[in-house]
Amino acid sequence: MNENLHPFYRHSGKFGVHGPLLAIIAAIVAGYPLGIIYSYLIKWIPFIYLNFFITVGYGLIFGFITMPLLRFARVRNGAIALLTGLAVGLCASYLSWNGYAHAMVKDVPALLTPAQILRFMKILYENGSWGIGFGSSAPVTGVLLALIWLVEAGIIIGASALLSFVAVAHIPFCETHACWLNEEKKIEKLDAFVLPDHVAALKAGNIEPLEQATPRVPASGRFSRLILRHSSKCEEFCTLSIANVTVSMDKNGKPQEKTETIITNLLLPKTLLDYLAKFEHATAKVTAGV
Repeated sequence: MNENLHPFYRHSGKFGVHGPLLAIIAAIVAGYPLGIIYSYLIKWIPFIYLNFFITVGYGLIFGFITMPLLRFARVRNGAIALLTGLAVGLCASYLSWNGYAHAMVKDVPALLTPAQILRFMKILYENGSWGIGFGSSAPVTGVLLALIWLVEAGIIIGASALLSFVAVAHIPFCETHACWLNEEKKIEKLDAFVLPDHVAALKAGNIEPLEQATPRVPASGRFSRLILRHSSKCEEFCTLSIANVTVSMDKNGKPQEKTETIITNLLLPKTLLDYLAKFEHATAKVTAGV
């Protein structure tokens, strides 16, 4: 058996039901005042570009609320995390409508029912509430307004779902010690892996190409990025991710990265962590000490 050949980490699929429930409850509690604040901002700021970023920010807030709750509940299931994010996003979207009603109409109930929200939407669909452009007096109505609402809901729900999924999708979990491997070391001192047999070996879980890796040329625009994930509570394993990174300049002279993922979360014994960390100081060929 090749001692350099290792499996890839996969979530167990287990999760605590209290995680999604806590996330939805938190979304409702926080979403009520946030929905009102968000709606007043949209009402008071007449610039569609700023409105776009406000909408994105509103959705991201709910994603950031959900992330720690999913980790707290030890949700090791990407599908459950995604569904939770979608549910939280739906709550956020609903409460934004509740807030919008408060921003537009006086003496409305503290929390509108779905039927009341639909009636409010129907009135706006027929009569509109705002226009597009500077000094526009013609309100947006009908299908165009409905499309804007769909885009807005998609941004809010999508931002919440994306962050919720990312919260657990690529963070390994140690089942033995019940902990996330949330400590990370990033190493960018090796040249890119470009030889086809090296890339194929890495994708097969073989770390032998690391022993033949060469140091990155100083100021090189192409290199490999190694990411080690581990936890001081877990003595059994760590994980290794590798990507080739190409740096170029955009039209404004600012550096931009193009990343090509080679492997994600290769499961390695914790005893290899020190060996892998040596590549952080690579100035010449590093040979395995295992």
